[in-house]
Amino acid sequence: MEATLPENLGSIVLVFDSECSPTFSHEIDVPDAIYLGVGDPHDSQFDDDLEQKSTSSELQNLDGTYTGVLLDSTHCPMTITAYPSIAFRDKYVTSAATLALLLTLFVFAVTTVVFVIFNVFVERRQRLVSATTLESTREMHEVKAQSAADMVKWEKEFNKYLSHEVSSRQFVHLQF
Repeated sequence: MEATLPENLGSIVLVFDSECSPTFSHEIDVPDAIYLGVGDPHDSQFDDDLEQKSTSSELQNLDGTYTGVLLDSTHCPMTITAYPSIAFRDKYVTSAATLALLLTLFVFAVTTVVFVIFNVFVERRQRLVSATTLESTREMHEVKAQSAADMVKWEKEFNKYLSHEVSSRQFVHLQF
């Protein structure tokens, strides 16, 4: 099994069961295979984690890559069951996913709070700008109205003055 399993796999327990010989086990901790002896010493908490058992005939007929001794599945079939070890579980069952989830939720929560605060300030500023604009517009209309009234008054006075001047000059002009 050299170079067929990744180095960082962790340890798994293989239980070999046969009707013709006693059950025996190996622990595979790449690159080492350790004989555990006769029996089935796997941790019983992993009994429910079992997904598939393989027989010797299934292993022999994979894709032609098995080059070992031919396994005789007719005479004495063998079942090989793989169980994770506690070290294997501890390596892959971690709280990293939970921490990543909590960190992601925290980032979204902070982003939401910042956005809400930003929105409050923008709306406040918009109300202030709108109020200032309305006040400036009202004052401008008042100034325009006052200016228009002053312009009308000035125009009347100017017309009055011109009338007076024109009349006075005509009178003066008529006397000479």
